[in-house]
Amino acid sequence: MGLSRAESDRNSEKPQLKEIEDILHILTQCPVLCNERKEYFTPIKQLVTENSPPGTWELLFNNKLAVTQLVLDCTKYTKQLGFKEELILKLESLSRHFCFKLHYKRISLLKKLDE
Repeated sequence: MGLSRAESDRNSEKPQLKEIEDILHILTQCPVLCNERKEYFTPIKQLVTENSPPGTWELLFNNKLAVTQLVLDCTKYTKQLGFKEELILKLESLSRHFCFKLHYKRISLLKKLDE
């Protein structure tokens, strides 16, 4: 279930479960994870946009499902991106870091529910 920041703020900082969670929701939509998503997803997007032809990001990653696929397994896009092994490894590293940070924040918030 998703955590609602607005409800959390109204209910003495205790997050409330609101929506059904799935990987797409956690990685791209969950409003409670918005700050972490902005901070840790930006380097992924920068790596792709700075190392691929102009317009590649808009063409390949114009929906949340494609972004989720990129984060979970960037090898699906290696041909389209034209990345060599070094960039693929960097992208995988950034993606792992991104997923870990979202997971850590989510677990921290869920622990608050148990208190």
